[in-house]
Amino acid sequence: MSNEQRADKRFSIDLHATVKEVGYSDMSKKVSVLNINQSGLCINSDKKIDQTRDVELVVQLDDNDEVKLKAKVVWTKMDSETRQFTAGVQILDTHKENVKKFRDFYNERLIFPPTAQ
Repeated sequence: MSNEQRADKRFSIDLHATVKEVGYSDMSKKVSVLNINQSGLCINSDKKIDQTRDVELVVQLDDNDEVKLKAKVVWTKMDSETRQFTAGVQILDTHKENVKKFRDFYNERLIFPPTAQ
């Protein structure tokens, strides 16, 4: 997806998360969040994430705060040198409380970060 198709600015970030394929496995895979915007995330994993499945992400926002999101895998690719997998996911259930919490984090930390005093 090109940047021109995105409605919101994407920010590079380093967050930890787990991902689980909905309805196919109870096993969670550890992933890194590479960048985010209000409607999606780009994640990196050492294991393949199936593009045809919805996923459940648990994203660690802060030391003591996490958010659970349902998402659709929009694209995947593998880096042939590192053998790492990257995937773009679109957040589903956009009216849920967890999505509001994620968007508040996005807005408060990235769009309107607190100023140093």
